[in-house]
Amino acid sequence: MARVCGDVNRLEGIAREEEVESLGNSWRHR
Repeated sequence: MARVCGDVNRLEGIAREEEVESLGNSWRHR
């Protein structure tokens, strides 16, 4: 279970990083 939780946390972290990147890109385009 701990391994699954770690994988989920890593995936969520990656998704969050991508969200921040897209937000940063939209700010730069403005």
